[in-house]
Amino acid sequence: MGAATGGVWKTTDGGVTLQQAWPDDASQSMGAVAVGPDGAIWAGTGELNPGGGSITFGGTGGYRSDDGARTWKSKGLQESGTTGRIVVHPTDPRIVYVAAGGSLFNPGGERGIYRSTNGWGIVGAGARTANAVHRRRRSRDRPPQPVPTVCGDVGSPP
Repeated sequence: MGAATGGVWKTTDGGVTLQQAWPDDASQSMGAVAVGPDGAIWAGTGELNPGGGSITFGGTGGYRSDDGARTWKSKGLQESGTTGRIVVHPTDPRIVYVAAGGSLFNPGGERGIYRSTNGWGIVGAGARTANAVHRRRRSRDRPPQPVPTVCGDVGSPP
């Protein structure tokens, strides 16, 4: 689990107790955490959703752990400022989507929906803000596919 101002925490007993799983010297502001089908844990730093009149704390990009959150490696998007959501493809863990919100108070930086298969590329021309990444509805003709959606409110994808 990720805490807005407290790093990443893990449990081995169904949530009765939590153990710190994030380095003390790393950005403590979490925007999103996801676990891929291969067991890799993804953490996006920077809280995206400020409360009424409050501020958010910026982050330092996206990170990945391949060893149960014992160690973390930076995976880029250091200028994203905030992370709204991370979605790992359900059958291909090489495909990861990140909704990067950018700084709350400053223009520029890495904003938008990013897709990675081993490097980050922005999805959709002109995407400048991101609040969510949704999954496309299932179809009889195709398996479920993660679909980036730029929207103001969370709703059903097309």
